[in-house]
Amino acid sequence: MTEALTYRWWLQTTNWWPQTARVDSSNKAGYNKAAMIPQDLLDMLVCPVCKEPVVLKNGTGLKCGKCRRVYPIQDDIPIMLVDSATIDPN
Repeated sequence: MTEALTYRWWLQTTNWWPQTARVDSSNKAGYNKAAMIPQDLLDMLVCPVCKEPVVLKNGTGLKCGKCRRVYPIQDDIPIMLVDSATIDPN
């Protein structure tokens, strides 16, 4: 076998890719459909200011219910920096 065919065979026969990183259109991996953030990560994230849990807001940010800060999500990565947060008037 050539090197490329050997590599392709190895990719197909091994489980080298982490299960949480695989793209799953049926949402079996526990990803949130609005933003590709795993649900177990959302369960762990808290507001860095008041330490309250954050909830997903329209797939564009994570909102703290206590201090009303909204932390942006960029490229499916939550940016949990106080300087990058906005305060939601609602």
